[in-house]
Amino acid sequence: MAGFFYLIPGVFLLRYGNAITRVPDSGQSTLEDVLRRQKSLWKYVGLFTIVMLVTYVLLVIGIIVFAVVYGSMPHP
Repeated sequence: MAGFFYLIPGVFLLRYGNAITRVPDSGQSTLEDVLRRQKSLWKYVGLFTIVMLVTYVLLVIGIIVFAVVYGSMPHP
């Protein structure tokens, strides 16, 4: 399952790597394409990081709420 999360950045890196090898031969327009692909990679990484941080915060809040509710229940 964790491999899935590395698949998309891997594809972005592969596209970036393929594009950067064409820069010495093609010039300025290829360099713009390379930078666009690198921007896409970092945009994905940034959004993924934000989503994971929000998920962790919600998970911690959920655990705290569960502990308070479970702790306030009468136990035999």
